[in-house]
Amino acid sequence: MLKDSKNIAKVIIEKDNKFLILMRADNGKLDLPGGHCHIGESFVVGACREVMEETGLSCFGLEEAVRYEKKMIFSCKSFAGDIKLDLSENTSFFWHDKNNADSIHSNACTDVLVAAIAHCMILK
Repeated sequence: MLKDSKNIAKVIIEKDNKFLILMRADNGKLDLPGGHCHIGESFVVGACREVMEETGLSCFGLEEAVRYEKKMIFSCKSFAGDIKLDLSENTSFFWHDKNNADSIHSNACTDVLVAAIAHCMILK
């Protein structure tokens, strides 16, 4: 079994000017798809693997959006598949309008989603 590193890779998956938000099973917070990279795994490979494990989606053409601490957030506008959540990790999902990203209360979000929302607002 591969061990997780401290590096975290998350993805802003975009469709029709909306982005995918998940509700975490462990703490009920809103988050982006993604998670810990394995030791020796690049951020891109870790992001794609985690998105597949959590949602069943395959991501293509990731672009770096935000980097801080040991975390990297990518933007993804090209993906394939239908969402099939791993319910042990996330209990639900929804698509949220990027133009109203700041309508999500930060107390309900992980720090990564707060950073992604800030990124969306800067690009607005």
